[in-house]
Amino acid sequence: MTKTGYLLTNTGSPCSCRVEDVREYLETFLTDPAVMGMPYLLRQLLVRGVIAPTRAPKSAERYRQIWLPEGAPLKVYSRQLADEIERLSGAPAYVAMRYEEGSVERALRQAEADGVTELISQPLYPHFASSSFGTVQDFVRRTYDRLRLGYQLIERGPFYDHPLFIRSLAEQIASAELPADTHLIFSFHGIPLSQVKPYAGDPERDYPYQCRRTMELLQEQPEVRRLRSCELVYQSRFGHRWLAPELIKRLAALPTEGTKSVAVICPSFVADCLESLEEVGLQGKELFLRSGGDRLTLISCPNGSSTLARALL
Repeated sequence: MTKTGYLLTNTGSPCSCRVEDVREYLETFLTDPAVMGMPYLLRQLLVRGVIAPTRAPKSAERYRQIWLPEGAPLKVYSRQLADEIERLSGAPAYVAMRYEEGSVERALRQAEADGVTELISQPLYPHFASSSFGTVQDFVRRTYDRLRLGYQLIERGPFYDHPLFIRSLAEQIASAELPADTHLIFSFHGIPLSQVKPYAGDPERDYPYQCRRTMELLQEQPEVRRLRSCELVYQSRFGHRWLAPELIKRLAALPTEGTKSVAVICPSFVADCLESLEEVGLQGKELFLRSGGDRLTLISCPNGSSTLARALL
């Protein structure tokens, strides 16, 4: 008899807001060659000697501003999504974090202990990028192969155009109750152009194409059609030659162009996290208002949405 389980894997967060924990997380995350593609020794020296020590205190303060009583928002909301999948399907759902030591292995072993005969592995990224979806999928597969587990691992792909994923975003827009004169910004996570070029023209891995497609499908939803206008941008730039236009530049420019009321949705993330809550909801809002804007509304990610959970079943 088949017993199905679900494995939801996300990037991860520090285990606390302490500077030491944030530094450890940054070192683990940024030394992944899929995230920073440079020679091993140079990457290690740069991350451990310069980037992590410099960024950790600032990042720790950023995390403190969004931390929940239960812990890191990304982990809390990912677990809520897993709970909703369990409620809808009656099947066990496991949450793992790519950059939390032992997290993926613990989830895979727990599935075997629970008697799962097939485990559906779904990286929690709607769009393919080698530095997010790709590295998670590869890490889960390598860990599964190393452990020689007795069940089948079934890998799922990106879900950027799944009708229920699109609907889950539309529902979040509806819940924000935006005025009709709102300019809606679709802010996707940025990636280097070097990660874009190898997959250009391949719909299964072409990141800009998938982002545009998500926006186009959302523009067909009544919740978006009623709004004044919209545009696509990329956020979280970290280096030169990344995808453009850049969110922070557009937030600074829009008020000078006569746009005073904006809302921002972050379709790269199914769970609210540092990049949505702090980068957009706090820093982005402050920049927009300081530049002459009147109102910036951050639209929540689907988090534990029943509609999103059904998209992943």
